[in-house]
Amino acid sequence: MKICLCGSTRFMDLFAEVNRKLTLAGHVVYSVAAVSTSAQDTEQGRPSDRYLNQATDSGLTMDDKETLDLVHMLKIQESDMIVVLGTHTFPDSQDENRTITAPYIGPSTRREIKWAAMNEIDVIMWTPENEDDLVNHSVVIETTEKIRKMQS
Repeated sequence: MKICLCGSTRFMDLFAEVNRKLTLAGHVVYSVAAVSTSAQDTEQGRPSDRYLNQATDSGLTMDDKETLDLVHMLKIQESDMIVVLGTHTFPDSQDENRTITAPYIGPSTRREIKWAAMNEIDVIMWTPENEDDLVNHSVVIETTEKIRKMQS
């Protein structure tokens, strides 16, 4: 199966780990070509001033980043499914002794999910709990249809 990894590049260690596991399981895996943002590049889901500058920490211009983003969309089009990586943990507002883990989906990742759904490509949300099932071909957690319903 052809799989494109999507998500924030702040999770590059996870990209490398999941890429390796899926490739060893026999999948063709497309991933990001370069880290074009850093964890400080976004504030509350909006680009920071630094992000809007011509260069990022990685030395890429905004034109480079735009090219990388467009090529990544082509990788998505070539895939049977995308796997969205990256979760974050935050305090539960109802119970101060508990935390909640949820997918981190910023504006770029949201655009990638929408593009996949528009092209009828399955969307899988990676979690530590479903990793083994995903590697072993036995899980589709969120399908394109469910994603479309969420977007409407």
